[in-house]
Amino acid sequence: MTSRVAAAIMAHAMQSALRLLAPLAILFGLTSVSFGQQAAAAVRAAWQTFQQEAPGHWIVEWQAATGTPRAIYGEGRALADWRGNSLEEARRQANAALQRWPDLLGLGASDLHETIGARMGRTWSFTFEQSFRGVPVLDGRVDVRIHMRGRLCYLGSTVWPVPATFDTTPAIGAENAIALAWLSLGTEPNHVAQPGRARQPRLVIWGDAAAPAPAPIHLAWEVPVSAVDENGQGPVGRVYIDARTGRRLHWVSDKHECGVPGCAGRCVPTPATYTVMAYLHSALSPASTPTNEPLVGVEVDVPGMGTFVTDANGQFSVDLTSPTTVTVDLDGVHNRLVQGPGAPVATLLLQPGVGQTFQLGAPGSSANELAHTTTYYWVHRVNEFARSILGNTPQLTIADQVQPTVNITATCNAFYAGNSINFYSAGGGCNNTAGASVVAHEWGHGLDDRYGGISQAHGLSEGWGDICSMYLLDDPVIGHDFFAGGGGIRNGNNNRQYPTGSEVHEQGESWMGFAWLFRQNLRATVGNAQAIAISNDVVIGSIVANASDQPAAVLQVFLADDDDGNLVNGTPHHAELAAACQAHSLPYPPILPGYLNQANPLTTTMNQLVPRLVECDAVPSFGTFTQVRVHYDDGALHQRDMIPTGTPNRYRAMLPGMLSPQILRYHFEAVHSGGTTFRLPETGEYAYSTLAQQTIWREDFESGAPGWTHGASAGTDDWEIDVPAGYGNALWTDPAAAASGSRCAGTDLTGDGAYSASSDSWLRSPPIDCTGRSNVHLRFQRWLSCDVGFQDRMELRVNGMLLWVNPQTLLQQTAWSTFDVSVAIAANNPSVVVEFVLQSNATSQFGGWNIDDVELYSAAATVPLTNTLSLAPEQAQQGSPLSLSVHTAPTQVFLFVIGDSPGPTVVPGIPPILVGGNFATFFDVTDAAGSWTLGFQAPASVPLTGALWYSQALTITAGLQFATSNQCVNLVTQ
Repeated sequence: MTSRVAAAIMAHAMQSALRLLAPLAILFGLTSVSFGQQAAAAVRAAWQTFQQEAPGHWIVEWQAATGTPRAIYGEGRALADWRGNSLEEARRQANAALQRWPDLLGLGASDLHETIGARMGRTWSFTFEQSFRGVPVLDGRVDVRIHMRGRLCYLGSTVWPVPATFDTTPAIGAENAIALAWLSLGTEPNHVAQPGRARQPRLVIWGDAAAPAPAPIHLAWEVPVSAVDENGQGPVGRVYIDARTGRRLHWVSDKHECGVPGCAGRCVPTPATYTVMAYLHSALSPASTPTNEPLVGVEVDVPGMGTFVTDANGQFSVDLTSPTTVTVDLDGVHNRLVQGPGAPVATLLLQPGVGQTFQLGAPGSSANELAHTTTYYWVHRVNEFARSILGNTPQLTIADQVQPTVNITATCNAFYAGNSINFYSAGGGCNNTAGASVVAHEWGHGLDDRYGGISQAHGLSEGWGDICSMYLLDDPVIGHDFFAGGGGIRNGNNNRQYPTGSEVHEQGESWMGFAWLFRQNLRATVGNAQAIAISNDVVIGSIVANASDQPAAVLQVFLADDDDGNLVNGTPHHAELAAACQAHSLPYPPILPGYLNQANPLTTTMNQLVPRLVECDAVPSFGTFTQVRVHYDDGALHQRDMIPTGTPNRYRAMLPGMLSPQILRYHFEAVHSGGTTFRLPETGEYAYSTLAQQTIWREDFESGAPGWTHGASAGTDDWEIDVPAGYGNALWTDPAAAASGSRCAGTDLTGDGAYSASSDSWLRSPPIDCTGRSNVHLRFQRWLSCDVGFQDRMELRVNGMLLWVNPQTLLQQTAWSTFDVSVAIAANNPSVVVEFVLQSNATSQFGGWNIDDVELYSAAATVPLTNTLSLAPEQAQQGSPLSLSVHTAPTQVFLFVIGDSPGPTVVPGIPPILVGGNFATFFDVTDAAGSWTLGFQAPASVPLTGALWYSQALTITAGLQFATSNQCVNLVTQ
């Protein structure tokens, strides 16, 4: 097909499309939206409000097309809640300005999103672009400038106030819009490779921003077009097609030609690249020959353009429109301006579009000049090194503010203090101390400081400084050519033993020696690259733990190296770490053959004579555990072998049931295949108590509560013993019924339910005799509502001792609940008085106290069981003898039930039976003494190893009264 035929076909298609769309153009011809006088008046009124809220001299420039203030500037407005100079704080203030003056900015129903937030000289600059229901609004934007001293210094809007009713549904599709766009240009697409990236049409809201009066807005298709031929001739740009009428709205050319005589078709200058170079000591020695290196991270202020930062090549790019004088010094992203005499500075008159180089220093620069550039260079290097390990943390953000000072008028020293690093001039037999390792060492003090503060316990921080140097440079020498005659000041290859040394630098040698030897050990096992990566990660990375001394620091390194959360079984590089520790007498966590852990610790039980299952994890690091056993004392010493549970490395055994009140003590032992016997706990015993409750005294308020008294120390006595009425309001409610029976005690049960204002009232029990009783508890039912604790106060006291007080939050119970507290003062006390107190102020009143079923009981009583069951021993091998016995009333009928789960089995009319699953039963009768006994052997012909069996006896009297015995639990072993 020839190009002429193709063009004819395209033209025909476009004409057909236009004919099809013509009716739509007529139909929607009146649908464009304009602002009108109402929108302009609303913005002007908001401007008057702004001037009242921000008095002072303001200059305003109006955008005619949108009716909004394009620029407001002048004296500025102090920000009362300015929280310090930062990008985030400035962003917060900028967003606050948008929220405070939306009418002035014409925001209406539109959305804004930040597209630029950056430093501009001493000002933070923010640009927000407009959209409406996800559709971009072209040329609609808001600009806010926040000065670094905390002032709003500029506010401007070119936002189109889009009505909330604006319809974003197009009547014309994208394909038709493309056809109309090409037709409107009077040309056709060609197939020559077009400049730039191909763009797709998008739906936008467009208005003529250059209009001299309020202009309408349109829903439009933005159609990119490019028809450049082989000679670079032809249009490149965007056509805007009304998405409702198909009418062409606007054309924008994206082809920017120079238009300068003699340009001969060349483009305007692209941004020029400028380079910052400096002579410095890039080698480890401050006496080495200087080399000319690009400086990375230098902040360069370009007047009128902002601040630029040099990249990894020491370069920055800027599009200047006129010659500009720029000065470069040693202020960077990771440090403040390097201070001290001899500072090199480079100043150039930069020419637009012409690359130039800022040169700091020369091959023959003095030691003082080189101290500046060398310090800058290594500070940047060590900061980036730390970031590569620790990440861009808040601590390293603080480190970015480090203040270096060089050429101090003294010799042979350097120091860190308060986020500053300081280096001395040459002299006194020493070179200038601003060399690679010394800079890294002092900066390392700062890193230690950032992560919790400096600890010099046995020279820990000196060691950290040395480690930063050694690991950054991968070299063990600290202070290369520190002395004029050569030689360093410390070396990672040392034999310093912990804890020795007469001063902190010597003491730190054991820590830095450990770190260097660890890296060396790794080189021998995993190679150089891995050795560096691993040691950086686990040693430098452990600084975040803020260890207090060298042994603690070593432990953190092991933890950092660990890969499974278990130090007992070693770490991936335990051998290399341990060897480094041993060389410097540093303690470290050893690899153990295994460890023990109690899987389910046993606690106090109220179930008498119920055997208890105890479990222990015996986990080998290597080899196996050949035997695990439990030792226990129930009045006599016993030992039982534990058997596997099926869970890896977990073992179990049964401990006997006990009567109340008794304590059973136990511990575990395990024998490892290597011959080591482990004990858990290492010393002492585990223990649990078997207790039984016995009521000492109880009051349910059903009989008037004899002996109880109540009154008021101030104000009104609200206490009553009566039927509760369920009063309340939106904040609180009282119970409509007692917890049991019909009556309870409470504050104002029969009035309106609310306790009185400005009162101090109380309810007291009669004296209660707890002589000979131990482990006494107070238990009652309560339903409470009360204001916060610092307004109204509820107290529970026993013999004047405070046991409970309401919290500092609203108390709003909506149901009865059980309250139980130990009362130590009641033990063996012949006169125990329980007191409930309510103190109120004059502001808010709630329902207060509602109490029922008050009880004092002993949790350590001797309470004989009516029916007892024993299937002994609790743990038995298959084929071994067992004894089953029941003890109850004489000639008592009983039902014995045994099954493979704990139940319960619920049968209406009888107590729950604590047996379930597959079970068997039989009936029998006790003898005249109330006993029944049966001896038999544990089954040996079926696989029962590890099985748990549950049993219980149910007694049945002649009057069909039912009662259950204690539950028995048995473990069968092989």
